[in-house]
Amino acid sequence: MERTLCCDISFYQDAPSTTIKPELSKMLDVGIQGVILRISQNLTLDSMFAYYWNECQVHNIPHMVYGFLQYWSGSVDAGMQGKFIGDWMKGKEKVRGWCDFERPNANFSVLPPRQDCLNMIQNWMNQVDAGTGIESGLYTNLSTLAYLSPLPDWLKKRPFWLAWPITIPANTDVAEYTKNVFPPTTLMNRVSMWQFSWQGPGLLAGMESKGLDMDWYFGSLKEFKMFCKGITELPSASSSISASASQSPSASPSQTNIKAELKVLIEELAVLVEELP
Repeated sequence: MERTLCCDISFYQDAPSTTIKPELSKMLDVGIQGVILRISQNLTLDSMFAYYWNECQVHNIPHMVYGFLQYWSGSVDAGMQGKFIGDWMKGKEKVRGWCDFERPNANFSVLPPRQDCLNMIQNWMNQVDAGTGIESGLYTNLSTLAYLSPLPDWLKKRPFWLAWPITIPANTDVAEYTKNVFPPTTLMNRVSMWQFSWQGPGLLAGMESKGLDMDWYFGSLKEFKMFCKGITELPSASSSISASASQSPSASPSQTNIKAELKVLIEELAVLVEELP
């Protein structure tokens, strides 16, 4: 089955003590083909977001954005946090947004009651969707996912990006080590992305931090580009497994999918034309 290697980055990948900026162009050298950019937390724009956004445009790197939904006391209303992102995205390149909602570890505040959490996520997503024009997804970890369960129908229909980093032996290719591994969840038919490691080759990928959050997208690079722009059906680990196990002919593509594929091909051709001498 096909997978696309990605990473997610924020200001944490830039060393404040230096004047040198990360070089996203080097990501392709280590096999990274897509990136998810941290846009904000609460009402604060990530200090490196504008730089990363521009780098993606310059080097034609497929990308999406994520915002950390700050849930503890003293935080701005979740809807306002989403609106902050939605307003920034209006009129710009159309890309998918992700709601980062989780309690990362015991050092973070205890989550609010379950229903309050679900209301916060829904309000955030509605505001971001209004700005991007694309259905946003949920990034979370297994413990938070269990806390939110049973999931309401409106959330089950959203794409999921699951944080489940595994221990990888030293001096091991993280992508090669995890290429046939799947996260343990019953939601695999909705999991489009899996954050599998925090041990990525940061320096080799042009970052200033040694560690790099690494992600698998369950689908081809062409499908990933379409997914970023919200112009394809959701890929998933389970559907990819089924597709690779089945030898039956695939169904005829719809006109919508044909148009989506043509858009991606046109973009790729434009890049090739620019590279001509």
